[in-house]
Amino acid sequence: MKRIPVLVLLLGVLFLTACEKAEIPLPQGVQVVRGYLQPVPFSLKRRGTHALYTGSGGTMIVYAESTGVNLRLLEGQDVELEGVFEKNSEVGALPVLVVGKILAGSDEQMRPWAIPALGLSVNLPKSWKGSIKGGSATFTASGFTMPVLTITARKTARAASGQPVYGPLPVSSPGELLVVGLRKALADVDAASEAWVVRVAPSPSGTSETIFTFALQSASPVASQVLLYRNILKTVEFKAATMSAASSATSSIPQSGSSASATSGSRAGGEGSVCGGVAGILCPKGLFCKITDAVSESGVCTKR
Repeated sequence: MKRIPVLVLLLGVLFLTACEKAEIPLPQGVQVVRGYLQPVPFSLKRRGTHALYTGSGGTMIVYAESTGVNLRLLEGQDVELEGVFEKNSEVGALPVLVVGKILAGSDEQMRPWAIPALGLSVNLPKSWKGSIKGGSATFTASGFTMPVLTITARKTARAASGQPVYGPLPVSSPGELLVVGLRKALADVDAASEAWVVRVAPSPSGTSETIFTFALQSASPVASQVLLYRNILKTVEFKAATMSAASSATSSIPQSGSSASATSGSRAGGEGSVCGGVAGILCPKGLFCKITDAVSESGVCTKR
């Protein structure tokens, strides 16, 4: 693999293509690019779900996309990505780095936790210690005098229409609307308890909302802490809740298997299947997500 002065090269490609209408050959083979990863607006003309920059607020280096790596989990971080360059579908746009591997990304490795009593799984930093008791899960981390994360479920009333009705929030209303595990959620900072509270709506047939309470450290910027917590929420997957002896154990219950990584994420079935959307569904290898609906940010898997 090659580490090249990518910024200089790609800016030169953009300049020459726009000004001289000249097509400069892209570097061949596997390349390594380092930069600050951010999502970019969906486009019906251009490829790329993300872009690498020289830093936060810096110059764009290259667009990026992947069929095997969930780039959403690395948003807002300095990363080092390995992949191959491909020409963008929009004339004059920067090339696309098709990412195959993450060489450096999140500050800490993650591991999956299964919480059967709450019917969900989530990826959390390896250094966090967890305890599951009945219908709640608590996680602690060094530097925090209180649990860094508590996950609980609470019964909620149902309106005549069958939709969930939220009770009074311990936070300012209406809060921020999110999508967590394909479900609608409401998030806001609770200044009184110094926490970021996220309430996730029940499933269509459920009656309990799931509440994620993340602790905030006064010594650190709230925005940077919430960014980490947002990335954690992107790994949440809801499953059919099952009450069993294992679900009510009082000890830490990490999900068995290898450590979690940014390669986790839902996958589309094949060519012509739906991709993208709020779930960030990835296409199989050899296909890319061609956006057909800019509003829902979804599309269909298409051959390159």
